[in-house]
Amino acid sequence: MTDMARTTGTGTLLILACSLAGFCGSPGYGAHDVLRSLRLPGDFAREAFPRAYTVPVTLSGTIADEMAAPFKTLKLSAPRYRETRDRDGGFSLAIINEDYAADTRALLSGILNPVEMIDMTVRSVLKFTEKEAFETLVRETAISTGTIRSNGTDLTHIRLKPRGERFSYAYEDLGTFMEESWLTGLTILVDPRQNTVCELTMHKVGRSYTIDRQEAPRAESLAVSYRFSYTTAGGRLLPERLELSINGETTLVITANYRTEKDYMLFDTRSICYHRRDAGASCLVMTYGAYDLTGRPAPAVRRSPGAVNRDLDQAARLSRKALEQLREGRIGSAGRLLAKLVESYPGTPQASEARRLLEGLPGGR
Repeated sequence: MTDMARTTGTGTLLILACSLAGFCGSPGYGAHDVLRSLRLPGDFAREAFPRAYTVPVTLSGTIADEMAAPFKTLKLSAPRYRETRDRDGGFSLAIINEDYAADTRALLSGILNPVEMIDMTVRSVLKFTEKEAFETLVRETAISTGTIRSNGTDLTHIRLKPRGERFSYAYEDLGTFMEESWLTGLTILVDPRQNTVCELTMHKVGRSYTIDRQEAPRAESLAVSYRFSYTTAGGRLLPERLELSINGETTLVITANYRTEKDYMLFDTRSICYHRRDAGASCLVMTYGAYDLTGRPAPAVRRSPGAVNRDLDQAARLSRKALEQLREGRIGSAGRLLAKLVESYPGTPQASEARRLLEGLPGGR
């Protein structure tokens, strides 16, 4: 953050946590206490949102127009959308037209939802708080802590650097090719007043290669940064904004506005904006209608057979998988899946959104 000035010493919260835990002199374990105290956006939702609801949603903007265009080509009715929050706390956005396949449910789920997006990103850090994982982290990294002044607020920072060349190594066999990844740095900024994550930056290195390749290719290094902001509405703390930057360039911004109804907090509008250096921002806006808070299950959508619906189903599956990898910072894997989606299912609305996101990723087309 450009307006941040680093200060010396450790934060009050870290000193207190260190003293209570009896780990003074070990900044790693002080950092562990801070991480374990973090509040998750998923918890905010459980406290503020009704346990279940259904609500019609209107999509607008140039991206919404692009998404609807393939349906006209496929001679399907103009898409109508409904968002559902189930009793397990999950959000899903569905196309409710009867001439669409039922498996297109959750067409745009996840990446458009700031609660889920921020929650899953923060959870990717909290995996390090598990005893065995954290002990490995302490062995593999040098952990430093301190404070940073930002907009008049003291934020706690935790920085991890490898004792050797890398840490958090991962290897995955994907059948036709292998994928390796590891970290060379991780920085977490925490607001100790709210116990929330403000920023997460990963210096991530990765490479993929086919199984018949004799030598591994040169690894690619990326600085992946997630910045989070929160708002207080109806006396409750809620996620307001997520910004994803790659190598210092903003790629994706998600925002949410809320309204109050029957002592609950509800989405009023949400937006997702894809940023490109040469073309500016392209945004998709979601506007929420009247909520049904009775908790009744959403009406079922009749399945229609045919190749068109199979394409929609497969495109939705690829889209969800790509977004899961994006949340984990696996930019290369997400890009490959998005490219496959665009190539294999170009006449689907998922491909319209995938093209926008792909164009903002390193190496995107």
